[in-house]
Amino acid sequence: MVRPIARNLSRRLNQRPWYVTAADIFHRLTVLTLMGGTLYYVGFTGYALWWNHSKRQEYFREHPEELERIKQEKLREKMQATGEIKENN
Repeated sequence: MVRPIARNLSRRLNQRPWYVTAADIFHRLTVLTLMGGTLYYVGFTGYALWWNHSKRQEYFREHPEELERIKQEKLREKMQATGEIKENN
């Protein structure tokens, strides 16, 4: 005969002192809270990255000249860093 899990767990918990049971419950709640919070933040960060990426793609599809201007600025900065062109003062 298989005993129900809850009955077996309650017997096991009752065999320990109350402070051990309290520490066990506190530890379980702490771990579950940390895991839940981590999953929430990872999910939210992933969603935010996806959303920003899709909005950026949409913006640059509508404004290709802005994308070209940014590429030119990055190329100019790279050339200035390597010394190929002098900075305009």
